[in-house]
Amino acid sequence: MENPSNREQIRALFLAALERAPDERAAFLRAQNSDDEVRREVASLLAAHADAEAPGGHETGVSDRAAPRAGGAKRLDRSATLQSGAKLGPYVVVSLLGAGAMGEVYRARDTNLRRDVALKILPESLAADRDRLARFTREARTLGVLNHPHIAQVHGFEALGGVRVLVMELVEGQDLAQHLARGPIPAAEALRIARQIADALEAAHVRGIVHRDLKPANIMIREDGTVKVLDFGLAKACLDDLGSATPPADALAAPPTMTTQPLATEVGVLVGTAAYMSPEQARGGAVDKGSDIWAFGCVLYEMLTGARAFHGASAADTLAGVLQRDPAWDRLPDTTPPSIRVLLRRCLRKDRRERLQDAAGVRIEIDDVLHDPNGSARSPATPDQARLDQSSPVGATSRHRWWVAAAAIGACGVALVAYAVVGKRPVEPRRDQPRQATRLTASAGTESPSADLRFELWPERGTSYASSFDVPFALAPDGRSLAYVAVGHDGIKRLWIRRLDATGEPAIEIAGTENANTPFWSPDSAWIGFFNRHDLLKVRPTDRRVRTITTHASAMAGATWNADGVIVFAGGTGGLSRVSAEGGPVAPVTAGEGSHFWPQFIGDGRHFVYAALIPREIRLGSLTGEPSRALMKFPVAPSSLVYARGYLFFGRDSRLFARAFDEATLELVGEPIELLRGIPITQLGRMPFSVSADGPLAVWPYVAGAPATLRWLTETGATASVVETPARYLGLALAPDARRLAVSRRDSNSGADVWIRDLARSTETQLTFDGNGFAPRWSADGGRLVLTTTTTVPPRLLVKSLQRPTPDFELGGSLLPAFASSWCGDGVRIVSVRIDPITRDDLYVDDLRGGRAERLPINSPANEYQALVSPDDRWLAYVTDESGRDEVWVASFPSGQLKRQVSIDGGTSPQWTDGGRELAYISGRSWLTVRSFAGTDIDIALGKPRELFDAATFVETSPLVTPTTNSYVAAVDGRRFLAAVRANDPDVPPIQLIVNWRTLPRDR
Repeated sequence: MENPSNREQIRALFLAALERAPDERAAFLRAQNSDDEVRREVASLLAAHADAEAPGGHETGVSDRAAPRAGGAKRLDRSATLQSGAKLGPYVVVSLLGAGAMGEVYRARDTNLRRDVALKILPESLAADRDRLARFTREARTLGVLNHPHIAQVHGFEALGGVRVLVMELVEGQDLAQHLARGPIPAAEALRIARQIADALEAAHVRGIVHRDLKPANIMIREDGTVKVLDFGLAKACLDDLGSATPPADALAAPPTMTTQPLATEVGVLVGTAAYMSPEQARGGAVDKGSDIWAFGCVLYEMLTGARAFHGASAADTLAGVLQRDPAWDRLPDTTPPSIRVLLRRCLRKDRRERLQDAAGVRIEIDDVLHDPNGSARSPATPDQARLDQSSPVGATSRHRWWVAAAAIGACGVALVAYAVVGKRPVEPRRDQPRQATRLTASAGTESPSADLRFELWPERGTSYASSFDVPFALAPDGRSLAYVAVGHDGIKRLWIRRLDATGEPAIEIAGTENANTPFWSPDSAWIGFFNRHDLLKVRPTDRRVRTITTHASAMAGATWNADGVIVFAGGTGGLSRVSAEGGPVAPVTAGEGSHFWPQFIGDGRHFVYAALIPREIRLGSLTGEPSRALMKFPVAPSSLVYARGYLFFGRDSRLFARAFDEATLELVGEPIELLRGIPITQLGRMPFSVSADGPLAVWPYVAGAPATLRWLTETGATASVVETPARYLGLALAPDARRLAVSRRDSNSGADVWIRDLARSTETQLTFDGNGFAPRWSADGGRLVLTTTTTVPPRLLVKSLQRPTPDFELGGSLLPAFASSWCGDGVRIVSVRIDPITRDDLYVDDLRGGRAERLPINSPANEYQALVSPDDRWLAYVTDESGRDEVWVASFPSGQLKRQVSIDGGTSPQWTDGGRELAYISGRSWLTVRSFAGTDIDIALGKPRELFDAATFVETSPLVTPTTNSYVAAVDGRRFLAAVRANDPDVPPIQLIVNWRTLPRDR
């Protein structure tokens, strides 16, 4: 790995070499008094620069141009090119496609999936550098979530045949650079291409991924006209280490090429294709999605004119033009629509604060022209311009003049006050300064102004919004307040209230609301209902006194309150329940009909809509005993719901929709109207948004689950780090040899996959790749894992062998969702949890020998879950809420003839320790507690509970998500515990408040 001195030498030598003619650079390098490592690194950077500047300088697409012959390819670190027929794991090499500083690229055949792929063989200099390889690995994993029709997909990153291989989609066709070599592209065709590029950028940006080197050579056009954008962020990951210091003032004396900002934390020397670099890149600044917007503008300009927007005799001259000159706007053809001329100017604003902030806004402008080529002079009063802007929640697209926005403010008093809080100019928050509570983000320019106003709502300094499996905030019906759940200075979640109609007033933390979740309001905005781990409570903002409505109730999946004081909530995996807001008995409303979530009263206060998991439907229920009925189907998975003034709001594929509802006929009418994109949805439908009856819409584009680090904890509470990088864990399992750890980890798109970590080597291997793997459990011999897969409906058990070529196989062919809980020591039986619509969570034993599943006799009409078989297969520890509260029990296995309660004041997450002689669990007051255990044929003996340490910082588990998820595991000796401990995420976005959802046209 290069040291700081080497980095400076590499930088200086690289810039000096670029001053020479290309054919003189090799001799210049040989003449330098530098070590071989420095010269090799500079040679690789020069090769990358040559690739970037050359037409078609991409590596992952197969263009119409003939690929270089093997003998003529640039050599990196390998001594021989792979020959046709060579095998790397399941891949058979077909031919060499190209080579560059980032490695050699081959066409290969995937013999498992029977498809052709592109294999990028990384150079040895990168593969041998642990830090750079780790960064590249993280980058590749991040890019793996980009499954989009206009993005060349990364299939995997593997070690095969002694080399590191990036497996990518093979894209065949012609790159845009080749297309442009024939001259400008007609406007209609150019806009069709540009629209697909913008769609690709939008999909990447909502996941926090920036391309960093968008150019025609990285854009492939297939024969059917489909566009594929290549190489998102990969070059940045490969050259991560060069120059971590801010460049000197004379850095423009030679051309930079590609960003080297390590994981977006340091600003470094910039490297890339000069003609498409933004001004901030040219100055050595940080790269963000605004830089991609600039590059997009350069590409669109080039398609329309046939000439580069910025071009000089050298790269340095080109960059000087980027900083000092505007494109030749008069070169745009007369056929360019006026709105596209405006779009180009806004993409190519040198001040990034004035530049278009969102690829969604770009896409929408192009869509408008493609759908209505002659509509550039539309009246602002048309429904198309009156609707909410279909852009990402972060950053607004300006589509109307400022006076239209001012009129919207006047129509909504809360917006007027919020505007006064922050003044008339946006102020970009800095991480080293206190955040403003509310910040105006709507554009007030004179070009393409917008009707919707957006504000950013940040939590109080030192706190962070809580990301669990619920929707952690709710707007008051009158639009004047926001109730939200945040993690305070002490690391505990509580309810907070922010007034939106009070200038500069801070949010207020409500004492007595520890572990709050799922806030919701009374219809008069006078009360806030919420849940903690076991109870349903309420608080009045005026006096902040917390009252208990009912005990033994937990939510995480929505609640609603009508004008008669009736609360309907999702109390578990069965149907919905009701209770009076004044307290009293809890009664079923839709019990026995399946898993129902996210209820919402409509205007009459008698009927309510809700989401049904199986089948995937929005249904209409009633308090008066009328039969429930389906209103519409969810095409993919359910989402949380909000009903407000004749509109039902719901999600689909990370997009928020509204659909009109006729309260007279109790039917949905018209087609769904798409409002926003980029709001993650979990498997059970958690989609973080809220709508007020009197105006604002609030969204939070943040994935579910609290980020956590993995740490060893001893009986004394001492800790040792295992994984410091925060991630969202959905289940942990230690292998029997305690050398490997299997984890389920959620990605930025809310999917989850299973990984295996070698604890001694600190390396990881990905086991599943479909975003549907939860709660892994080891077999006793350590050779297999059973996990829950949600690729099927309902979820089933998936057994994966770690000893190839044994095939995977599924268990659980019934209609009940099945979740893996524990593997018996005999290796042929698996304890699982199945969700029954009548008896709720039940424990089963699945036998691998015949595929049979038997329900255990210890089940009750309540929930039984989180079951673990003892090391000798004689006992079963599990959780049940039969008493009305979660408690840990132990029973003889499988008969259940002997039973004994283990926890005293509530408990979850049992773990066998010390060879089965102790039971550990998390108590009702969140302490990790152990009790000695001894069982015979006639009796069970338990020792006195012994509290070890506070476990309140462990990540939450929710049986509504998966009833077998755990947040910690015990080591074999019982002296250490490996836990997922909550961690701060510095990149948590603010809640976005959008003022005018009511401008939606009601005649659609």
